[in-house]
Amino acid sequence: MKDNQLVALHPSTTLSHKPEWVLYHEFVQTSRNYVRTLTDVRGEWLVDLAPHYFDLGNFPPGEARVALERLTLSKKRREDKG
Repeated sequence: MKDNQLVALHPSTTLSHKPEWVLYHEFVQTSRNYVRTLTDVRGEWLVDLAPHYFDLGNFPPGEARVALERLTLSKKRREDKG
């Protein structure tokens, strides 16, 4: 994420959709970069489990940072309502 590497789901994955957030076990580099052996997860789970890693201050500009900003804003709105 922090390196802004573009990856695709490996053709052998069983997911039928493109998830926004995943945990993966294998990074496969061929003519393209792939992630394989992965699990679709909710971004909120990642932020809750590792807030030090997903701190916005640690992220360079890029798609991952934009997605994380959206996630953080959404989480804050839910907390403010509750």
